[in-house]
Amino acid sequence: MGKVKEPEPALLFIGLLSAHASELENAQQILEGEFGGPLLVSPVLKWDYSGYYRDELGWPLMRQFTFFENFIDPGSLADIKIRT
Repeated sequence: MGKVKEPEPALLFIGLLSAHASELENAQQILEGEFGGPLLVSPVLKWDYSGYYRDELGWPLMRQFTFFENFIDPGSLADIKIRT
């Protein structure tokens, strides 16, 4: 049987979705102020797999992922989700 242990620190990554490149850049700056410097920022990619967000976000959509260099406690993910 397994043993209960503390979770290991995790690498935080956040996916951004927008119809405007300037909003991606602005969000990136805010997130870096909140979570520290980026370890890796993906290229901005076309995201046309679904029209689900079209009315709310506009069209065409772009997707970008940011991985942050600071490790986090996985127990803080719910709070991070609320903040973001």
